[in-house]
Amino acid sequence: MNMENTKVPNGWELKRLGEIISRSQYGTSCNPTIEGNIPILRMNNINGGKILIKSLKYVNLPYDEIEKIKLKKGDILFNRTNSYDLVGKAAIFNNDRDFVFASYLVRFQIKRNKAYPEYINYFMNMDSAQLQLKSFATMGVSQANINQTTVKNHFLIPLPPLLEQKKIVEILSTWDLAIERTERLVERKKEFFNQIIDSLFNKNCSSWQKSTLSQIAKITMGQSPSSKYYNSEQKGLPLIQGNADIINRKTSPKLWTESITKSCEFGDIVMTVRAPAGVIAQSSHNACLGRGVCAIKATEIEHNFLYYTLLNYEKQCTKLEQGSTFKSINSKEIKQLVIKYPKGKENQNKIASLLSALDNEIRFLEQELIKLKQQKKGLLQKLLSGEVRVKP
Repeated sequence: MNMENTKVPNGWELKRLGEIISRSQYGTSCNPTIEGNIPILRMNNINGGKILIKSLKYVNLPYDEIEKIKLKKGDILFNRTNSYDLVGKAAIFNNDRDFVFASYLVRFQIKRNKAYPEYINYFMNMDSAQLQLKSFATMGVSQANINQTTVKNHFLIPLPPLLEQKKIVEILSTWDLAIERTERLVERKKEFFNQIIDSLFNKNCSSWQKSTLSQIAKITMGQSPSSKYYNSEQKGLPLIQGNADIINRKTSPKLWTESITKSCEFGDIVMTVRAPAGVIAQSSHNACLGRGVCAIKATEIEHNFLYYTLLNYEKQCTKLEQGSTFKSINSKEIKQLVIKYPKGKENQNKIASLLSALDNEIRFLEQELIKLKQQKKGLLQKLLSGEVRVKP
């Protein structure tokens, strides 16, 4: 991607990354373990321009080596080697704890008299900047590689004056804060929801009745129509084929078909039966069922209660997976799944209503989170391109 002729707003400068960094450095090549004298950051700790302190591993390094590659606040970590989809990802380090970083990451230290590290991090995570970075990648046998010298010499950044950078960072930080708060709230709500489900279905159900799934529900195993009948023009019925057609526990098909083999109705429970098996969702459509799913409709118990019961059974269903290439659950195993339920649909409905209310809260917050991220993305584009100017 050629940005040499990129026009910048009045008062801005087009700078190469190498002009605004004081230092670049590869991380350590030591093999990470669950034990060691210092934690190491890896690619899985980089997401959305941020460092995630999770799934940590450690390395054993002498003190002088640690001092050489210990991260400092404001360092930008850049992923130089990965799959093409992930290579070029960047994040800013702002943690008080001591960390080192892996060899397939590069750290860039920004000259503070030239740019704010937070501004550079925002820019490097823009879609257009990611495309620019990926254009530098060379493909190896199984991975893409970006040479840090190439990045320093050819990655171009439109830079406003420092005071304008600061104001832009302050504006975008308010969106980051709102996003982080909403993410934490979603996680807390999900934890509470899972605790309620565990309490209801695993701890307080000793007096409940038991039946196999086939005794209390109609089960329809999917059967894929010929691919020659697939279309993306929404002709016929939506085609639900597997986990790829499920988003946030709702069916979200990408293809349609006019050749209907097996079908489900709006509101039916959909379970994936292969790769991965046991994922539960609700159908948002009257749809055609491919071989990767089955549909379940309660007949003898309250339908929504059965939906939340099956959510509780997701882990158990996963344990039933068989095969090495396409993990699957067969029809017999699904039919013999033991379902516990209280006597009377009124009691079942009370439980389902409670869980539905909690579930709806989570979905509302998730939608708010999507909106906040979309707003930030639009604002990011306008502010960092100079389409919208801010006064320091």
